[in-house]
Amino acid sequence: MIDFDEQFMSHSFDDAFCDESKNLLQKIGSQKRYTDGEDIACGGMKRIVNCFDSFTDRELARAYPLNDKTKLNDFLNEIRLASKLEHPNIVPLYDMGVEDGQIYFIMKKLSGSNLQDLISSSTKNSDILPLNQCLEIFLKLCDAISFAHSKNILHLDIKPANIQVDDYGQVLLCDWGLARDLSDCDTVSEDLSTQDMHPVNLELSYNNKIKGTPGYMAPEQTARRFGSRSSRTDIYSLGGVLYFLLSFKKPLEGETLEQLIKKTQEGDFISPRQRCPDLMIPTALNSVVLKAMALKPENRYLNVAELANDIRSYLSGFATSAEDASFLKQLKLLIKRNKTLFTLGSIALSFIVLLTAYFITQLKEEKLTAESAKFHAEEMAQKSIISESEARRAQKESEESTLQALGLVEDLQTEKKYSSTLKNQAAEELMEKAFTPFRHNKNYFKATETINLVLQLQPNNQEAIYHLALMEMGAFKFKQIKDLLKSYHGEQETSWITEAISPFFDKAGRMKPYTWQQQLNLANQLLDSSYNADKQYVAWHINSSIHNKFEMPDCIKYARASMAKRNKSSHFQFTADKLSDASYRVSIARSLCAPYEEIRHWKISELDLSHSNFRNLTILWNSPLKKLNIAHTPVNSLNKIWTLPLEVLNIKGTKISDYEAIYQYPLQALTINEFCSDLKRLNSISTLRELILPQAVYSPQEITKLSKNIKVTFYNYDR
Repeated sequence: MIDFDEQFMSHSFDDAFCDESKNLLQKIGSQKRYTDGEDIACGGMKRIVNCFDSFTDRELARAYPLNDKTKLNDFLNEIRLASKLEHPNIVPLYDMGVEDGQIYFIMKKLSGSNLQDLISSSTKNSDILPLNQCLEIFLKLCDAISFAHSKNILHLDIKPANIQVDDYGQVLLCDWGLARDLSDCDTVSEDLSTQDMHPVNLELSYNNKIKGTPGYMAPEQTARRFGSRSSRTDIYSLGGVLYFLLSFKKPLEGETLEQLIKKTQEGDFISPRQRCPDLMIPTALNSVVLKAMALKPENRYLNVAELANDIRSYLSGFATSAEDASFLKQLKLLIKRNKTLFTLGSIALSFIVLLTAYFITQLKEEKLTAESAKFHAEEMAQKSIISESEARRAQKESEESTLQALGLVEDLQTEKKYSSTLKNQAAEELMEKAFTPFRHNKNYFKATETINLVLQLQPNNQEAIYHLALMEMGAFKFKQIKDLLKSYHGEQETSWITEAISPFFDKAGRMKPYTWQQQLNLANQLLDSSYNADKQYVAWHINSSIHNKFEMPDCIKYARASMAKRNKSSHFQFTADKLSDASYRVSIARSLCAPYEEIRHWKISELDLSHSNFRNLTILWNSPLKKLNIAHTPVNSLNKIWTLPLEVLNIKGTKISDYEAIYQYPLQALTINEFCSDLKRLNSISTLRELILPQAVYSPQEITKLSKNIKVTFYNYDR
């Protein structure tokens, strides 16, 4: 044992201060600790330079504020807040001080690349980062923000350029210059629409009083009227970063700062899945982005942990809270999540079947052996006792084997019954909740897709076979119908289908070429026969599919002849003129020939349906419509055609009272009815230049609130 006497302690103390230690102490006392090198970066608020720490012999980074009182205050605020944030995914602050009259702080020198450069570089080199790797980076970012929120601190400038990723997978969130403590008073700059807008570098985070980065900043960062900044403000920016990781593009883009701010305030951005269909972005992650970037803060995630949990749910194979996962989606995820278990279960089930067959075979063989032993015992008297004993033993073993086999068979039947129940349940839900609504809305493509999925689950579902035959008949796919009718044994009458399609086949059973007149005759034959809902449905399906069978000149002849036949007005007009951009101008004004299925899927840019009985807006889906006249029609809502690129719209004489869809169109000219509850809100349509109002309906006070860019005229209103 060492004796720690006074002499030992004295020698130890002297040894501690050897020459080398004394030199170090002298160096610390006489030399300036930090030596600056080359500039690393310069932003809107501070300048960062390389820095060498002579005391610890390592390279660091030193930050100086720019020469501005406001920036100095924010620089001090960054030091105060960053000192509270000790987290593996937040850049650490090592030291601060004043040198030559200038304040500074010391932080870790970053390695690797920021996320913006990393993604841009990988896409240019066709070496795209795997989705799971991107999500792991995003989760580390969420952990950093969640920790900051636990300290009541908001970052307010989350973007890919502020996220550093090194070669070893370390993720660091940088630049807390705009961060704010929630315990402080939440001040926000005035409405940016009243400030000077310059087409400057839109990546700047601190320019013209903008506290955030346009394209990633939340609406409440642009103006007080969108609410106070909160943890959900950072969640919006996190959604923007996730958008970038999924699509490799900024969520909002524009040529000027004014455009970007306006898009931010209106929530005007395209979902990543729609914007980049070729990237096959998962629906679940697309829903997470839309929820995180909701225009209203209350519609976003409650906190960062909830957002991160949705990402972890996706990575673990579960549905996210942001998506409304159906029963089928949950079932697919369950199978995918337990792929090994389901595979082993299938193998085990096959093994049980084989084992059961083996036991039954063995049972038969043992029975034969027992009978042979008994017969042999009767012939051999001397061995009768022994033979009888052996026979009984064999019989007992065979009975035990029989019981085991029966148990295995019962388990197998239970498994099959459970699997069959799941498939039946899924098929019934598809028929009731998907196929029937699609058919009711005459969405023929979705109806066909759904009925095929039902038959995958239940190949012998007679109702599905019958309805698929109707769908194929409407699409003029007569060859498939013959095979379907052979496998149909249900109660529905099918002879009319066979009779209707037989003229289209030759004696050898091959389908003959046919004209548009023959297709029209078949549709009219079905419509003119005694009322049958299935025949009516097939006829409208045939009318809507003409664009797939004939060129446009024949389609126009078909539509004119078909509509004229059922027109109930003394006046009938149908014109279709080709425009220079390969689209058409169509007019069916003052005609009463609903429905109008024949023009479904046409490339129509100008459509006049005024004074008609038109009401089914679904036929206008995906049309490149720029001019639409539905004056004096039964249409009472435009909510089914929000996405049309309408520039001229006339809703005079309609019952439309919900104008939400109208506010979304890029309108230049608009004729309205008497049901507009907020005339001033039409100012939000920035492209609107001409507004036509009913005479003596709206007050002069309301009209004077309209923008001076809008020319107002009137038409005589006849109630």
